[in-house]
Amino acid sequence: MRNKKILIVSIILSVIIIHLLVYYMDYSYIKKDKNPVCSIPLTFIKDGGSVVYYGFGYQVIYWYFAVELENDNKKVNGYMTGYEIHHLFFLKYIPFIKNNITPDKNVKLKFVL
Repeated sequence: MRNKKILIVSIILSVIIIHLLVYYMDYSYIKKDKNPVCSIPLTFIKDGGSVVYYGFGYQVIYWYFAVELENDNKKVNGYMTGYEIHHLFFLKYIPFIKNNITPDKNVKLKFVL
């Protein structure tokens, strides 16, 4: 009985440690504006090129969508890009449930020509 408890606790701790390692590895890549390494791109959003990556207990959304901005009374076409990351229980995009999604207000997106 004692060995089963130790085994269960060690498995749970191993899963938590693996989750934290891959999460922070992808988080560090995202901060450098690079694609996540430990996540798999499974969903492509039809907004110009946004991709939803799924990792071990988390989700990364790479935003890339077309916009038209006005600069000195001239219209400029370009793309807004940036990353957004969510944990397992707070996923933003779930296929077949949420179809129309937009970036959170606190996500900093960059304008690219």
